[in-house]
Amino acid sequence: FHSPLMNNVKIKLESIIKKYKFKDVQIPIYQNTNAKKNLNGIDIKKNLINQVNSPVYWMQTINQMLRNHPTTFLEIGPSNVLTKLNKNINKNINSLNFNTLL
Repeated sequence: FHSPLMNNVKIKLESIIKKYKFKDVQIPIYQNTNAKKNLNGIDIKKNLINQVNSPVYWMQTINQMLRNHPTTFLEIGPSNVLTKLNKNINKNINSLNFNTLL
């Protein structure tokens, strides 16, 4: 992921995602293709497709989110890699990691 080597995957994903309508949202979505707050469904859809072969702007995304005053970051998945990355970006980030459903 996040590499020009994924261009063929991007084309296939785009053909699937284009079938769906993405509505505008009320809670901002931050996508690491541009690190910007987004509420527009069309842009969210485009960014999701572009994310496949675009660089990741994780630090910029987290810093942008911090400017908009989140109180807690949640990481849901099998490891705590993003939680650790966030702490390296800003030691004051409150992060919670959930790696199990129980």
